[in-house]
Amino acid sequence: MGEKLRILLLEDVATDAELIEHTLRKAKLAFSLECVETKEAFVRELEEFRPHLILGDYKLPTFDGLSALAITQEKCPDVPFIFVSGSIGEEFAIETLKKGATDYILKDRLSRLAPAVRRALAEAEEHIKRQKAEEALRQSQAEYEDLYESAPAAYFSVGVDGFIKRANRAAENLSGYSVEELQRLKVVDLYAQESRAKAKELFERMKRGIGWESEEMIYKTKEGQKVYGLLSVSPIKDERGRVKESRSVVVDITQRKKAEEKLKQYQEHLEELVKERTTELEKEILERRKAEGLVKE
Repeated sequence: MGEKLRILLLEDVATDAELIEHTLRKAKLAFSLECVETKEAFVRELEEFRPHLILGDYKLPTFDGLSALAITQEKCPDVPFIFVSGSIGEEFAIETLKKGATDYILKDRLSRLAPAVRRALAEAEEHIKRQKAEEALRQSQAEYEDLYESAPAAYFSVGVDGFIKRANRAAENLSGYSVEELQRLKVVDLYAQESRAKAKELFERMKRGIGWESEEMIYKTKEGQKVYGLLSVSPIKDERGRVKESRSVVVDITQRKKAEEKLKQYQEHLEELVKERTTELEKEILERRKAEGLVKE
C-alpha cells in the first residue's frame, strides 16, 4: 500500500483502545488511528478519515458492531471490517462473517490481531486488483464488442457442427439474413453452388486445426443474389488443444469483382474493335495495292 495505513476503531473503552493500538504498534505496523464510539462519529469518519481498515467492538452503549458493519458494506464495501470484542459467541461470529466481516478477534487473544490485520489488508488489496482487472476486462470486451459489431467485414463464429453461432451486422448485410436467422443455418448454406465443394473441403481442414487467409468464395444471399468475398478462417481451440469453433472473416469484394468484370468486358470490346479496324485497314491497303498494280488480281 503506497499511502500510510488508516485504521478506524469503533471502541468505547479507552483502555481497550490503547491496548489495541499498542498491540499493532508493537507488531511494527505504521498507521494512523481514529477512535469513535457513536454512529454519528463513525459515519463522519468513514467519509472524512477514509479508513483502509475498520476494527469494531461487538456492542457499545449507543451503537453496535453489526450496524457499523452494515453501514460499511453500504458506503465502502471494499474496506475490511474486523470485530474485536471481549466476548463473542460462535453463532454471532458465523453471522458476522456471513454479513461481510473479514475476521473476529477476542480481546484476550490480541496476539492474533496483527496477523489478522495483515491478512485482511492483503486480501483487500488483492480484491481491489481483481476488481480493476475485471473492470479492464469488461472494458476490453466492450471495446471488442463495439469493434466486432461496427467492423466493415463480416464476422462469423462457427461450431464444429457447422452451425453459425454468432455473426455481426456486416454479416447480416452480406447475407441478407438477420443474426437470428443465421444462427439457424449451417455455414455451408451461405455459399453459392459454385463454392460449396470448396467450402466443405475448407471446413474439414478447419476441424483439423488448419486455418487460411483470403480464399475467394461466392456466396448466395437470402434473396438469391451472388456475392463475392475473401474468406479468412482461424480455428479456435480449447485448453486441450481441440478445435471448438472457428472465426471467419469475409471481406465483401462484390463491387471489385463487378468492376473487374466491366473492365474485362471493356477490354474484350476494345480488342474486338482493334481487330475489326485492323481487318478494315488490311483490306484498304490491299485494295490500294491492287489499284496501283502492285498486286495482281
